Formats: sequence, structure tokens, C-alpha cells
Amino acid sequence: AVAFLACYVTGFGQHLSGFGESIHMVGTASAMLVSASMVGNIVFKLLLGVLSDKIGGIRACMLLFAANLLSLFGMFFLPGDGVLMPMLIPFLYGTCFAITSVGMPLVARAATTPEQYDHTVGIMSMMTNFGGAVSLTAIGALYDWTGSYGSAIGMCAGVSGACLGLLGVIAVKTRKE
Repeated sequence: AVAFLACYVTGFGQHLSGFGESIHMVGTASAMLVSASMVGNIVFKLLLGVLSDKIGGIRACMLLFAANLLSLFGMFFLPGDGVLMPMLIPFLYGTCFAITSVGMPLVARAATTPEQYDHTVGIMSMMTNFGGAVSLTAIGALYDWTGSYGSAIGMCAGVSGACLGLLGVIAVKTRKE
């Protein structure tokens, strides 16, 4: 469930330039939203590895999901002008890409035995691909139905919050075992 939902959030990345235009950013600034999220993608993949060594894979993913949730809330208030906020918020959004590619195997390692790891990672990989495919369609449909990205951002924020909660449950369960 976490793998499916985590990758669901990544689907909004394909809509960042359209989102920028919907809040009246010029085309080049809208394209920069995508670039900022990809820079965040790289930075947070590296940071996730360091964090997982320090605090564990599950807690590191929880921290990145909290940052992702913050970025999604920030998109509700993203100004169509300025420089710092329109680049910082998508940069933080880049955490979702790090979680799906680097974080999910770390969660699998923390939550399973070595014998179960290969099987679990295979299922998680399938679920992330499925989640990504579903989200691209769902986010586009929500925009078409409502004429705004607000409901799609809200849905992604809810999904990100659900992932944070599910990881909390996994952390508690693995601590007890």
C-alpha cells in the first residue's frame, strides 16, 4: 500500500508545468518548476541514503514524506511571481521521487527478513509502477473535471499524509518484532 500510494504522489510532477501556467506563471517559469523538482529529486536521493544510515530507512522516509506534505500544502499558496518560493516548493516536492526509488527498498529491508526481501521488493516495484500509472490519469482527470489543480494537490497531500501514517504503523510494528 505504501509503495502504491508513494508513487501516486509522483504523478503530479508530470503536471507541474501545467500547474505553473494555471497560476499565471510565464511558460519558462512553469518549466522551471519541473527543473526544481528534479534537482530536489537528486539532492533528496543522496540525502535519503545518508539519513537512512543515521536514523533508519523508515524514519528517513517519514521525514521526507513530511517535507513532501509541506511542499504540497505550499502549492496551494504558491505565488505566480517571485523566485524563491516558486523554486523552493517544487524542490521539496522532489522528495517523492527519492522515496519511491531509494526509500521503498530501504523500507522493505527494515520491515522484512533477508529471506523475504527479494519477494517484497518485487511486489513493491510492481505497486510503484501501478501507482504512477493510476496517478497520471487521475490527476489529469481531476484537472479536466474541476478546471483547477487544487483537488489534485489536495488528493496528493492526503495520499502523502496516508503514507506518513502507514510508515508510522510499519515503524511501530517492526519495533515490536
